[in-house]
Amino acid sequence: MASISGVGAVILYANEPAQLAEWYRTKLGFNFQHDAQDNCHYGELADAQTKSSIFMAVFPAKAPLPYGNRGVMVNYKVNDFDGFLRILESKGVAIEARRGTGASRFATISDPEGNPIELWTGA
Repeated sequence: MASISGVGAVILYANEPAQLAEWYRTKLGFNFQHDAQDNCHYGELADAQTKSSIFMAVFPAKAPLPYGNRGVMVNYKVNDFDGFLRILESKGVAIEARRGTGASRFATISDPEGNPIELWTGA
């Protein structure tokens, strides 16, 4: 059965993405790479014990965000991507955006409060 199989990434929106990425680097040990094309910062924190990773991205906010009570988008890794999207649509969930081809594909939905959720399938 199609289901969510894990968290793909934690995505934060920030007024000052470079400074926030630097804080995560220096305080929490994430190593970020800046992508000049989309002005986002992408990073990973590897857990040597479990041999797993937490992926994280810091995106520029589309509009100024207030201090505190910030929006966070969680990226969920999904097995049977197309099957899961069909299940969501059958439950009345609108698929707001789709992108990617081949092994790495993404879809965006929103929760009832308007918080974005990204679904991902890939390597």
